[in-house]
Amino acid sequence: LGRVNTTITPSALVNESSATEVLSFSYGKPITKSRLVPLANPDIVVVHEVDSDLEDEVKRIHPNVQWHSYAALLLNAVQRRHHSNSGCILYLEVFRSHVVILAWKDTMMELYNWFSISNENDVLYYCMNVCQQLRIELPSCKVYVSGEVEKGGPTFNLLQKYIPDLAINYGLDHVKLAAGLMLENKQEMSPAFNQFACVS
Repeated sequence: LGRVNTTITPSALVNESSATEVLSFSYGKPITKSRLVPLANPDIVVVHEVDSDLEDEVKRIHPNVQWHSYAALLLNAVQRRHHSNSGCILYLEVFRSHVVILAWKDTMMELYNWFSISNENDVLYYCMNVCQQLRIELPSCKVYVSGEVEKGGPTFNLLQKYIPDLAINYGLDHVKLAAGLMLENKQEMSPAFNQFACVS
């Protein structure tokens, strides 16, 4: 899974015409096309890069395709799950080249960011660094991990040594897979399962 250049910003600071400029500024490089995606929380929006060539090719094959922002799907799903919670929750989405960390305190998102990684030690480092910067006490924080990680695997085992309340996030509990789609590592599809909470 490749990472798409994405940022979140206060909705008052960006609109459709300024979205590409905001994203270019965030990444310090020119970006030619972007999409602004409103969230369930009207105070923030997601801006992500658009690959025009890819979109054109997919639309040629599937003319009725609908595009969704991974960041918007994840943020909306988490907000719906935790809109009245108290305490701290961390979500770690682990991929081969990066980890996405979402920190949620009480009813507010504290952080959504990604970090380049090369191994499980990097995942632990960025998790601990985020906790230190946000003054999150891990003994009282629930941590969900998903993506390219499995229970009993090296990343999960390393995190479990330092995080008392660690669990695999499989996506929504009510998602049932057809027999032909059964996956050994269902947590790898967690972002796709989150769509059901966000798309009507």
